[in-house]
Amino acid sequence: GSGKSLMAQWEVARLFKEGKRIAFLCYNDLLAEQMQNNFQKREFPASQVTAASFYKLAAKYVRLAKVPGAPRKEPQNDEWKKEYFAKMPHYFKQALDILRKQNKASRFFDALIIDEGQDFDNSWLDTILLLLKEKKKGFVRFFYDSHQTIYKGRPVLGNTKIESMPVIFLKRGFRSTKKILLWVREITGISVSCYETTPTGHDVDVRLYSDPQEQIALLYAEIARL
Repeated sequence: GSGKSLMAQWEVARLFKEGKRIAFLCYNDLLAEQMQNNFQKREFPASQVTAASFYKLAAKYVRLAKVPGAPRKEPQNDEWKKEYFAKMPHYFKQALDILRKQNKASRFFDALIIDEGQDFDNSWLDTILLLLKEKKKGFVRFFYDSHQTIYKGRPVLGNTKIESMPVIFLKRGFRSTKKILLWVREITGISVSCYETTPTGHDVDVRLYSDPQEQIALLYAEIARL
């Protein structure tokens, strides 16, 4: 909650003003859709600013390049779907190689903004960097929070190219109220500072459940209440 995604949007806006062609990449489809909607509201043309999740962009490029043997759409069968997602990064790299050989310059970018980086496999990052028009002049921003990692067994945050970049730490909470940050410190021992202008907010309302079914029921009830 330190404002990474907001900073990512600011970077896109700054680079857009410079006339750069930008790809905003993340792991979550919903975040990608939200970002794309935000960019459309700001009248950033899709030809200059693209927002997509890793897999959605990969699938799009695989179709454009007509990669031999690659599926043209996501299968419905769960087993086939696992194989689809496992092979898509490989197909994506093939697609980029094909498009570059075809001199499809419009399919490559001046800048890459990567959000939710903690959920990107190291091999994906090597492929994503191939999206740059010029490797030596390309601009890359990589936003991540190791505490928000979803896939604990996935090898992330070890990519040599990413780790060679300068690092900026965001140490203050931007999204949560003061009372939420205080509650987090009391429960987890993790202390996150905030800004003077951060709202105090309401007391944290804790809901307890004994099994997954009760958890789902509580979530539905809270969503309905809101």
